[in-house]
Amino acid sequence: MPTKAVRDVWRRLEEGNKNYAHDLNGGASRYTSPDTIVFTCMDPRVFPNSVFNRKQGRLVVLRNAGNCVDKGIIADISFALDHFRDVPIVVVLGHTDCGAVKAAIKAVREGTEERHSSRVTDRIGPLVKEAISKGVAEEDLVDEVTFLNVAAGVKALRESEVAESVVAVIGAIYNLETGIVKWLDC
Repeated sequence: MPTKAVRDVWRRLEEGNKNYAHDLNGGASRYTSPDTIVFTCMDPRVFPNSVFNRKQGRLVVLRNAGNCVDKGIIADISFALDHFRDVPIVVVLGHTDCGAVKAAIKAVREGTEERHSSRVTDRIGPLVKEAISKGVAEEDLVDEVTFLNVAAGVKALRESEVAESVVAVIGAIYNLETGIVKWLDC
């Protein structure tokens, strides 16, 4: 039997869904004309529809820890492009203060990994080593690795079958403190 805390969260989810369904008034199915795919981190502080002030159905949002582009993400983006043919833009959206980036930095420095973080370390670890070898200052390391990770994701998507179906693959970093998205030239 679930604990009281679990039941309370579940109840809030149920109530939130009832309110959402009531406010939707007509269903979500009429809002299916996305013009952008946003691939971002799984961090719950990053909510692309709010960040870009876009209504439901205007963005296809894909997530994983650290917004690491891999074969699975390329396949997911390709699937979305097959179903929503008029999507001209894919945005790889990193964010400040990324826990996955911090975990990769810690793993590289200490030679250890947090539980279930090997995929993140495999993808971001080489970028950490690159930043350290360039002499990036300690206080700038998370931001630099975040930039390198977004740039690597953009490059991987531009070199994949995704590039055949979209006009642009764009990199960006969302600042959790200010709410501002910085568009990258990468």
